[in-house]
Amino acid sequence: MTPHLLSRAGYRKLEQTLVNEKEKSRQTTTYENDTRVSEPPSPPTRHQKWKMARMRKSGTYSSEQSRIISEKIVSYFHLVVHLFLKY
Repeated sequence: MTPHLLSRAGYRKLEQTLVNEKEKSRQTTTYENDTRVSEPPSPPTRHQKWKMARMRKSGTYSSEQSRIISEKIVSYFHLVVHLFLKY
């Protein structure tokens, strides 16, 4: 079993945090290029949220099982994207 490390706010707060981080990174790049982007960043995917929910603030996983499952999910995701873009 691979429990998440989220507080009572759960996935909703995690998703908002990830969107805010994307927004900040987009703002710094837009200021460097001196262009304005008004559309909001895309929400994180399910596998990104699952992975981040099981990571500590230090960047390590909560358990070895979580790390193994996360690597499998990411590799399957990359395979699907590769196959989708191929056709």
